[in-house]
Amino acid sequence: MNINEKPFLIQFCPPCQLDRVELTYKPDINQQPDIGTLAQARKQWKLYNQKRKSSGIPPLKNSLLFRPDSIRKNKDRIRVYCGLTSYLATSFLSAPCKGWHEKHLGAGLSIVPVCADGQILIGRRSGIVYQGKHRFHVAAGHAHPKTDFKTKNDTLTKAALQELDEEMAIQAADIQTIEFLGIGLDLTTSKTEFLTRVNLENNADAYMHRWRKTACLYEYREFDMITTLDAVTGKDSLGFHQNKFTVACRIALEAHWECK
Repeated sequence: MNINEKPFLIQFCPPCQLDRVELTYKPDINQQPDIGTLAQARKQWKLYNQKRKSSGIPPLKNSLLFRPDSIRKNKDRIRVYCGLTSYLATSFLSAPCKGWHEKHLGAGLSIVPVCADGQILIGRRSGIVYQGKHRFHVAAGHAHPKTDFKTKNDTLTKAALQELDEEMAIQAADIQTIEFLGIGLDLTTSKTEFLTRVNLENNADAYMHRWRKTACLYEYREFDMITTLDAVTGKDSLGFHQNKFTVACRIALEAHWECK
């Protein structure tokens, strides 16, 4: 398949409640870049943070990230096997890949917010973010492993609730269900993505109104909504086109429509 037509892969999972998903540590999935490559990435990281600081923007933190590799159903639960990597490596060691068999990076967390009227909430990313500047995305961020992840399974629920609240002013009381849809791989960067969907109590207008009044515009500069979008060919009735969306957003939207 032409990478320009569909620059991503998805490992689908039958939609299930997010609290039934467990992340299990698997050390052979850890990212282990060579010393020279990592040293160069650290230099780029330092220069980038210096630039942010000089612009009055808080520097990025080099937190640990999950590095998901595969999904398995285990009785009444879904298990995602993950190694560990860092935000630094995921940000500055990106490169195109051809599939899951190649080296891939840490995972972002994409959450498709589906309103009661079927509208999907999206926001245009601001210039403050490292990747996806000025393109539309669903609610997005990262899930960080707990300190005891190597010996105890972890979950995504807390991270999903936090990102929804911080980025879209969506609170726990607004949520009917949060579902896990699978994991995605961006073939243009080798970055992976946890794919989830939240079903909301109210229509989109209620959330748009709340956004405009209370949401932090730190990482978004405007908000919008869509009803249908072909994430592969990329154009819907409202005139949105694939180039207006981050690849991670297209992955999440495709997972949503495939898992309806």
